[in-house]
Amino acid sequence: MNTIYGGREYNEDKSIFWQVIFVFVDYHVHLDKLDWNIETINDLTNVAKSKGVDSIGVVVHTKILSGFEPLYSHVFKDGQNHKKLKFDKSIDEYLSLLEYAKKEGYPVLTGLEVCYAPEGEEFLKSKLGEYPYDFLIGSVHLIESRHFKTAVEFYGNTEMVGRMYYERVLKAARSGLFNIIGHIEIARREGIPSLDYYPELLDEICRELVKNNCAVEINTKWLTKRDYLVPDKTTLEYMFNAGVKVVFSSDAHHKGRIGYEKDKAISAIKAAGYESFSIVG
Repeated sequence: MNTIYGGREYNEDKSIFWQVIFVFVDYHVHLDKLDWNIETINDLTNVAKSKGVDSIGVVVHTKILSGFEPLYSHVFKDGQNHKKLKFDKSIDEYLSLLEYAKKEGYPVLTGLEVCYAPEGEEFLKSKLGEYPYDFLIGSVHLIESRHFKTAVEFYGNTEMVGRMYYERVLKAARSGLFNIIGHIEIARREGIPSLDYYPELLDEICRELVKNNCAVEINTKWLTKRDYLVPDKTTLEYMFNAGVKVVFSSDAHHKGRIGYEKDKAISAIKAAGYESFSIVG
């Protein structure tokens, strides 16, 4: 993973190892609900260019892809009814489209947003190796088989559910399967504390992220819903001091959100001590 957007990395003798200036990547642009064709890719990249985004990381959720059903076997076993688990899209069609887009010169990267669950980690170790990706985002969307809100209602304790959530984030970071951990602290939307409330988990997560060369995304989607970025300022400052790298992600589910509030994200990472975002590779 190299530093980008005005950043530099150095060898031990302080000579510059790698440098690229003024390139901006949005690593979290969803294709899930859009038409899977080259016209859509053209639209997305044109909007990106107009927003000052040079390249987009295209992703889809694993919950829509045929072949990923075993990842959610614990959910089905518990009898939970999640309407968004559809598995009605073809991963081959998705990858073929992006391969064609790259050949046509479109500035796109091929990724997945993987719904990480420790119950499905062994499945992921084999499944994710079946196809080539430029990057993989690991995101925790469920506590056991429950959404965050349902988990809070079931356990009746936001502090406890928060610990359960961050323990899953820790396992995702420790797995070594991912280049990026998605929307860390997303569970705050249900009143769950931010990661810095659990200092021992924050420290462990940072250690595993650095060890596995895995970045955290600065996710601007939550500026539209809760008027805050994730992760928060205190968590971000700790991550900077721990050597954790950060990437930009709009988490856009339609083209109008590509590059959303990137200037606020840049200001946030600079306030935490970072000079730049990073890229995968």
